[in-house]
Amino acid sequence: MGASSILIYGKTTKAKTQFIERLAQINLKNMDIRPVCVTCREEGSANEYLFWILDTSYEPYLALYCRDMPVVLYFIEHWDETQITSDIDALKKINSSLPILIVDAIENQDEIAVASFADCPVLRVANREDMNRDGLFQTLNQMIKAKKRSEQEPYFLFKNQLTAMARAKGCALQGSVLYHALENLEHELKSVPPETRDAIAQSAEKLMLAWQRLENMENKDAITSTFLHECQAHVYGKHYMLAQAIVTVAIIATLTLAAAIIGFGVGFGLGLWSGPGAFFSGIVAGAAAANAVLGLSAIGGVAGGIVSYGLFKSNPVMKAANGVTQAMKLAPVYMDTDL
Repeated sequence: MGASSILIYGKTTKAKTQFIERLAQINLKNMDIRPVCVTCREEGSANEYLFWILDTSYEPYLALYCRDMPVVLYFIEHWDETQITSDIDALKKINSSLPILIVDAIENQDEIAVASFADCPVLRVANREDMNRDGLFQTLNQMIKAKKRSEQEPYFLFKNQLTAMARAKGCALQGSVLYHALENLEHELKSVPPETRDAIAQSAEKLMLAWQRLENMENKDAITSTFLHECQAHVYGKHYMLAQAIVTVAIIATLTLAAAIIGFGVGFGLGLWSGPGAFFSGIVAGAAAANAVLGLSAIGGVAGGIVSYGLFKSNPVMKAANGVTQAMKLAPVYMDTDL
């Protein structure tokens, strides 16, 4: 993690110098008005800071220092509302969204509460011996995080508008059943790998675009079926049909073998009870029972298919995808979202 740069701006005074020394735990030795940078690491943390110390006489050069600063500490020791307002306006002129923390070293001063810059947070350090260093770092970290979030929000909003899922939802009327179904699918996709999420989102976009071009209700089943097949391929892999067939065959084989063994055992038992020649008659009866069970293999196939279908349909993403197709069946052939 890189160091956070913070500007400490204000007229160079003894109080300001002492504040910086306590904050950065250094000895500046003299009150030089020339710009200086000091490095500081927060105790018990990996956070590192670069404090850029600038005197108000360098106001013409503010753009070089505070354009990309996440936070500015503005130090005041003497109350002059006109000068303070001018300094803060100069900072905001460079960056209107610049977070400014006023470091107030004035004792018993309440004028800030009614000044034009009253929206800026204030850190009171009139009693400099009792300065809460840990509390100040906590405040700085909160302001830095808030600044980063405010910078990222427009980017993520713009990025979201470019996603395939956003375009898919744009084809449905906001608040409709279909729109909510797409939102639910989008929510379930958060738990899958990015490549799967992107692929299904693209399939959803293709589905919605195809829906807009439908001329009659008869073609709706075709596009929804294609969408579900694509989703299954993305979730389970391209060979999911083969895997499903293997599961089905395994279930059929297990059921058939179990039934054949039971049938053979019953037939063989009846043959033993029938008297002489029981061994051979038992074999014949058992074989007949097994053939009878094999004749019922279609039932076993259906049962196996149902079980296999249930296994493959239990995925939450597939449930959500199926919910989209069900909602689409209830929606009109085309919905103009501009109405």
